[in-house]
Amino acid sequence: MTLSTATSDGGPITEVTIGPDVLKGEKPQILVKADCWQATDPIAGGAAGYSLFSCAVIPGFEFSGFTLAERGWYPGK
Repeated sequence: MTLSTATSDGGPITEVTIGPDVLKGEKPQILVKADCWQATDPIAGGAAGYSLFSCAVIPGFEFSGFTLAERGWYPGK
């Protein structure tokens, strides 16, 4: 899957491929810093066209600081 992050609505956008093949530059995991937008897209031709993705939040997560973007929103677009 491709994970895109941005520090503001207008970018700049950083894209990382999440996957097991580190020799091809894929990352098994990354750190997304606080106050960054993030969006994911499955990679075409992936296993059955879907991806399993999880997110761990440290320190504890509180919904009062959470903003969910509108459907179809993408940083920089």
